[in-house]
Amino acid sequence: MTDSLPEPVVDLLATYFVGGASSADLSDAAVRAMEAGLDSPALRMLAGLSGETNAWELESLIQRMLRELGLPMPDRSSMVRMMARPLARGFLAGRITPDAFVDELYALSRHDVREGHHPWCQLQDDWMLARDGTAGTVAEATAALREEAERLVGLRS
Repeated sequence: MTDSLPEPVVDLLATYFVGGASSADLSDAAVRAMEAGLDSPALRMLAGLSGETNAWELESLIQRMLRELGLPMPDRSSMVRMMARPLARGFLAGRITPDAFVDELYALSRHDVREGHHPWCQLQDDWMLARDGTAGTVAEATAALREEAERLVGLRS
């Protein structure tokens, strides 16, 4: 569902989904989307946000913008996976260290709606134990991180 969303919209939705973003953060993301060529009345309203905006109004504007642009509203789990893709690409390209990659995945896992122990939490546990020499090897843990990164960017199923 979310594979068809333009990157500027993913950025705006990511800012919104993670929560705690200020109206200025959402406004900046909306401006970037407009600079990328997207336009709708609700997107312009988001770009013009100033001061604090209540959560209901933000939700309404986000949903209206997506309708106006003819785009679907992703569910939370899909959005979390989308937010992880740039991290995975950075890790695979060597721009993000294994430590940073696993820490960011762990942080994102808090925003997912899956029940129980999230798989990214297990990756972090395995990485920390391997790095500390307690269990497994760093090579095995790195291979597991690479496998998850490849899955996130679509190189594995």
